[in-house]
Amino acid sequence: MDRTQWKEYNVLMVSAIYQKRAFPIFWTLLDKQGASNLAEQQQVLRPVIRLLKKYKLVIIGGREFHSIELALRVTQSAS
Repeated sequence: MDRTQWKEYNVLMVSAIYQKRAFPIFWTLLDKQGASNLAEQQQVLRPVIRLLKKYKLVIIGGREFHSIELALRVTQSAS
């Protein structure tokens, strides 16, 4: 999971890692600059978790994704 400012676009994305490469599989453009919030993070994770529910998932994110609430919701969604 990552967020990046690319030109005028603020992109929040979830990627799948395959053979040491990350491939974006779901993303959204945020209508603001700066960090994402819990609701926006859940918005991009929810469809990915549903799609890949039968697989073991490991979610990795930088310091922007430090919310304990996010970790709890992801854990609940995956079970």
